[in-house]
Amino acid sequence: MTMQLVGPGGERDVNLPTWGMLFDLAVRNGWRPAGALEPGGEDDEGDECPGETAVELDASDYEVPPKSPLARAVSSLLPPADDPLLCSYFSNGGFRVTPEDARALADALERALPDVPDHDAMGHKTFCHDALPGVRLVDATTPVNPYEWFGGKKELLQDMIDFCRQGGFEIW
Repeated sequence: MTMQLVGPGGERDVNLPTWGMLFDLAVRNGWRPAGALEPGGEDDEGDECPGETAVELDASDYEVPPKSPLARAVSSLLPPADDPLLCSYFSNGGFRVTPEDARALADALERALPDVPDHDAMGHKTFCHDALPGVRLVDATTPVNPYEWFGGKKELLQDMIDFCRQGGFEIW
């Protein structure tokens, strides 16, 4: 799953594990999330495509047993379901992050930069699989902190800081 962030700074596609690590890193460095606002502001009128038909799906066709490794791996990437404030940042439904909240996020990420290693701190926790040549994987049960995750990738953090400094954004 990818979080597409859209704002005055353009668009950024951030995979779910990286989004979760950005969120964790910012909170560890003083960000107090205000909560993303629900979609539906006055600029959201007319989003439906003419002639488009909604298709209803039966979710039971796609259920994954809650104790399966896949379910545990996915749930480890998400905030607790009973926390709507945090969950608002993990929805692809057009939730809106205010300019003030985006700036506070940028400030927290900037405070974290000096503590993020310049080198790849994840190398010893990754493995390769024959089915995905050139792709490094991390087992879902391997503990990883955001400093390790962004080790050697400070340019990604700086890009996110610059994006957030340009104003609020929507999460799709």
